[in-house]
Amino acid sequence: MPPETQLWRIARMSLRPYGLMQRIETTTGSGVPDVSYAFSTKSRYGNGWIELKHVPRWPARDDSPLRIRNLSVHQVRWLRRWRETGGLSFLLMRVGDDFILLDGVKAGAVMAGKNIAWYADAALVFQTKKFPTLEILRALCPYPRGER
Repeated sequence: MPPETQLWRIARMSLRPYGLMQRIETTTGSGVPDVSYAFSTKSRYGNGWIELKHVPRWPARDDSPLRIRNLSVHQVRWLRRWRETGGLSFLLMRVGDDFILLDGVKAGAVMAGKNIAWYADAALVFQTKKFPTLEILRALCPYPRGER
């Protein structure tokens, strides 16, 4: 099973109780993210898009930049433009045993290549080993109930 499929399955199983997630495979629009979601909790809600990326391991040196070869310019532009027009977009990554959630506007920096310290600082969520369901849900659902 491809690594991004594994990440999709982990995210889907962990977040499914909170709403809907739909994997999108499209040839009609270049850069469209992998997942559309709509979640809600007792106190918060949110809907948007998530691009999934998996990298087997961090570079050997902590100051070396991580390169994500399958992150395209089209994906970076789509995530940034969606966010700039008021929508929610995110990049959910797994690097080795680390789960990382970034705001979609950070995708350009990711594409340029950043080291582990940058990811630790820039991430909305950075967790090792266990999928951080509640932390990710908080980031994906930024709107208090009662606001529309």
